[in-house]
Amino acid sequence: MTTWPDNMPAPVLNRLIDAHLTIQLEQGGLAQLKAWQDIQWRALQGWLRTHTPWWADRLQAGDGWENPERLPVLNRHDLTQMVARHGAAPVPPHHGNVRKGNTSGSTGIAVNFFVSQFTQRMIDHAYAADNIRQGRSNLGLRAVVDARVKGNETPHLAVESDFMEGAGRILRRSFSDFTTAQHAQWLLEHRPRYLISYPGWLERLLDDAQANGWELPPLEQAMPYGAAVSPSLRRKAREILGAAVRDRYSCEECGPLAFQCPHSDDHYHVAMTNVRLETVDDEGRACPPGQPGKVLVTSLHQYATPLIRYDLGDIAALHPTCPGCGTGVQALSQLLGRRLFLLRLPDGTRKALRLVVRDWLACAPVKEYRVVQKTATSFEAEVVMDRPITIEEEDAIVDMLQDAISPQLTYAVRQVESLPQTTSHKRAEVFNLLES
Repeated sequence: MTTWPDNMPAPVLNRLIDAHLTIQLEQGGLAQLKAWQDIQWRALQGWLRTHTPWWADRLQAGDGWENPERLPVLNRHDLTQMVARHGAAPVPPHHGNVRKGNTSGSTGIAVNFFVSQFTQRMIDHAYAADNIRQGRSNLGLRAVVDARVKGNETPHLAVESDFMEGAGRILRRSFSDFTTAQHAQWLLEHRPRYLISYPGWLERLLDDAQANGWELPPLEQAMPYGAAVSPSLRRKAREILGAAVRDRYSCEECGPLAFQCPHSDDHYHVAMTNVRLETVDDEGRACPPGQPGKVLVTSLHQYATPLIRYDLGDIAALHPTCPGCGTGVQALSQLLGRRLFLLRLPDGTRKALRLVVRDWLACAPVKEYRVVQKTATSFEAEVVMDRPITIEEEDAIVDMLQDAISPQLTYAVRQVESLPQTTSHKRAEVFNLLES
């Protein structure tokens, strides 16, 4: 079989060109990026008005992107009903075949959606552009530990390296099929350059390795996904693995929304070739730069399930350019995550709870834990243990929560047999009933 440079299949050329032009657009500055976005937005809006009646009706409420607040916000419940009623929307001929996808349901609502081959190409190649942005080798060995690998009968499932596809060897295994000690040994045997997993699992691995004296191999980058990354995870990854944490902000319906700035842990470059992103306050007004608000996204290439001003349920602050590196691309900061998984204090501010396994174990031998906000001033810690919890342990947990949240609020502790998980085995450590 002939390969480069004698033969360059079209998919390979598409990936290289898409990734290269994404970086070039970012380097061209904000005005050029927004002009390109406007072209994509007009094409999407024109197609929906002509070919998708149920979206044409929604678009009648606005007069284009110049006044986005006049367009209705799309929430998960409305999207679920829309997909159930209409199925896949018509797509332009160059989009190719359409497949069905679904979200994990971590918000309490599992969303079905459809995506075309063209849309998937743009999503995949946005990630390829981030490999360039972050200085990653496409051919470096990657270890992936998540819940989507089922029933490992072998130590891992291997996807072999494909030079023409720009992909190195990938080793995948389920985090729930092995102990953290077994995972640590596996990583030591294979010594990947990059490790991809959930932030909570990564931090637990590092805590267990440090507590038990296990050796872990050095890594170039840890690439978490699926939840907010804590400062403690970044610190431990540097200290224990010698690795930089390179986070991405994404959702399954839209693909990548933002990628961590290569020069800052606090800022994320918006994936402006994939989405248009807004932040609004509780009244739906655009937030000033740097002020946290609700994240709304418009997927520029998603025609099979259009997503326009889609409310992800997340909180973040939007900046016109990146404060971390000065690049002329929109950036996010204070990326707190889902409103459903944040605490809301009596003054209206939202707060991420920064407690790790070690904090809970200092109070009691808990196996699982979750903090539920029941009212504006009351919280309940749900814990799973192998034996009944003692009064002293309950008091210790209450003291910990008072220190972490506020001493002026009310706390209770309840022992339960198990905690709910989504189909992907992601579990929220905070659940806010005020936002559900």
